Amino acid sequence: RACFERALETSSRSGYRRSEALALEFMGDLLSDQGRHEEALETLGRALACGYQLSASSDVVCEVLRRRAEALLFLGRMDEAESDCRRALELSGHLGDRLEEGAALRILASILYAKGDTEGARTRVSQAEDVLRRTGESFELARTSLAAGVGLSQSYPASRFPLERVEARLFAAEELFDRMGAVNWVGRCRLARARALFKVREYPRARSWLERATESFTATDDSHGLAEVRALARTLDRELAGAASGPESRYSVIADSYRALDAPSVDAESLHSFASRVAEGAQADRLVLFDSSGEGPPAVVTSFDRTGRRLAEVRRAVRSIAAGGALRKATILAGSGVPEGIASAAVVPAALGSRSYLLYVDRGSRCDAFSAGDIEFIGAASQALGMLHAAVDPERRAHAAVEEPDTARAEFLTRDPRLLEILESLDRLSGSDIPILILGESGTGKDVLARTVHRASGRERFVALNSGAIPPHLQESELFGHVKGAFTDADRDRDGLIAAASGGTLFLDEIGEMSADLQVKLLRFLQSGEYRRVGDSHARTSDARVISASNRNLREEILTGGFRRDLFYRLSAFVIEVPPLRARRHDIPLLMEHFLELYCAYEGKHVSGFSRSVRELFLTYDWRGNNVRELENEIRRGVALTRDGGVIGIDELRPELRSASEAMMSGGRECGTGSLSLRDEVEALERARIAEALEFCDHSKPRAAAHLGVSRTGLYTKMKKYGME
Repeated sequence: RACFERALETSSRSGYRRSEALALEFMGDLLSDQGRHEEALETLGRALACGYQLSASSDVVCEVLRRRAEALLFLGRMDEAESDCRRALELSGHLGDRLEEGAALRILASILYAKGDTEGARTRVSQAEDVLRRTGESFELARTSLAAGVGLSQSYPASRFPLERVEARLFAAEELFDRMGAVNWVGRCRLARARALFKVREYPRARSWLERATESFTATDDSHGLAEVRALARTLDRELAGAASGPESRYSVIADSYRALDAPSVDAESLHSFASRVAEGAQADRLVLFDSSGEGPPAVVTSFDRTGRRLAEVRRAVRSIAAGGALRKATILAGSGVPEGIASAAVVPAALGSRSYLLYVDRGSRCDAFSAGDIEFIGAASQALGMLHAAVDPERRAHAAVEEPDTARAEFLTRDPRLLEILESLDRLSGSDIPILILGESGTGKDVLARTVHRASGRERFVALNSGAIPPHLQESELFGHVKGAFTDADRDRDGLIAAASGGTLFLDEIGEMSADLQVKLLRFLQSGEYRRVGDSHARTSDARVISASNRNLREEILTGGFRRDLFYRLSAFVIEVPPLRARRHDIPLLMEHFLELYCAYEGKHVSGFSRSVRELFLTYDWRGNNVRELENEIRRGVALTRDGGVIGIDELRPELRSASEAMMSGGRECGTGSLSLRDEVEALERARIAEALEFCDHSKPRAAAHLGVSRTGLYTKMKKYGME
């Protein structure tokens, strides 16, 4: 608006009436978009006065009349709106402006819908679409479809509501807006859909579309749209609460959850309390909320678990149905997919923007299966659970001292100053498509870092290719795809990973293993965005963002002819060098606690920690085999072998580490494949003792200082030195 005001001031001072009228017109349109229709009407009146000074039949007058008609429509002044709109329609025909004609027909249709002339409105919609299709104007065509959906919603009572027609119109509009990247208008389509579903009392679905509208309006910082969402959500809450005395009383639990979202913060206790209430409402013995495909630790597990079964069998059940791709609707498990001893089980998906959840519920003490009403309730609850989980401030795993304000850092755990600086840079690159090259030894977390970059970018999908795991003669087909008959066994056309990654991120792991021929073709794609499938003469395009990684020294490979210099510079616009774990030992306690938590949840057991000897060994071992991956595997093994409630001791480790521990205990300095100086050993021991004391004292620094027999200042100094503050 500030830009328009400056343009208005300049044009008024210079006497440029057309520029003055246009500035006022666009200011009025902006005010109308913000829901400030009275102000919009006044501003458009000024624009019209300027336009009439030019010519009563000018294109400016035509546009302003059309916009003013829309403002009058929102204010309920239908006769005035229709008069302005018909005048704009007449002018657009006189001027031969087909785009303005289509827009005026759209607004006239909305006016006629509001006045109850459904047939007249449908005729105008058809005329508008016919005109706009001929002009190829997708935006106005999408607005016309949205207007038709909203108009139909307003024209019918709930008893005769044409829901399928309304949803078809709104879906078509949303799809067009989405293709254009008009996120704010996508939000309007979703809000209109929520209103339609609310009208026919499909409350769970209405709630789902409200949350999707919230995502769109939040992404565009549309305060007016968010206010409309909140107003409808409050009305929906009242309806659900009013039904609390009837058979649908369990929906009041969901209404409570959305009220909780209005609080300044949501704590984990509220989340788990709500999960337990949902389990009770669904008469479920067990409820588990998984983030994404069920691969990671569960996001929520109810304590309302009368079956006492381990989470591992639940995870297997969820994986079995998630393996086929994204789950789009509730699935009731049957046959071998149902865990032993369970009478009925279901998995329900919930999508919230770029995040997705899977809600698992089962009944082990009842003989009847979940009903359609149960599944509908669980579906609504899964959305609410996902929103609450996303609203909870994530606990800093392993008590990491680094603040994690967004998802760009949520998974790559480190206290290393160099890596933290890189992560800061990645925050600034989140909106860029610049190619990134990640270098580092095997197991240092290059793939995790690539996924971190991808999540921060907001792109849709993450597609990975490990060049080292695919034979050279198949790499080109895997990456670019092929046509039928391109080679033996190519019995059908097949798209490659570049096509699959369009709109998302393509991660090329171990790119140093890529064949020389394929390097040339990859370079061509990076330069032009075009590629050809094997055996195909037609070029295709993909806007995949490329992130690559290698455990080789690619600069040396260039000198020996193993890697193309021009490809290296194309891939390495931004280079991240991940140091090995032995060079960032202060990350080891952080990673130990993270993996302990992860695999305790995976195994469904409680392991209280590590023995002192294991802590000291992990901090001094060199981890040259597979770095973080080797540490992770060791902890996973330890959790599996340790009894419930115990600690991971030396006996639970691999023989190689047990030998390293014996060497250290006997006074030897060799650990792993390298040696440490006396100073390094002392520092490692100090870190281990401080971490142990903090854990023992529930992370109370004063108590930990007393436990260690040092002053508080001395403890704070050591913690700062080791990056543990």
